[in-house]
Amino acid sequence: MTNHVHLLLIPTTPIVTSKLMQSLGRYYAHYFNNTYQGAGTL
Repeated sequence: MTNHVHLLLIPTTPIVTSKLMQSLGRYYAHYFNNTYQGAGTL
């Protein structure tokens, strides 16, 4: 399937994974809104 990705993460500290996912979500929302002229959260 090409509609999703899988991440295999080995965190160095407990908060690393949540911070990474938060950052990816923000980046994707920004990309999506710019691409499709949207605004706000997804």
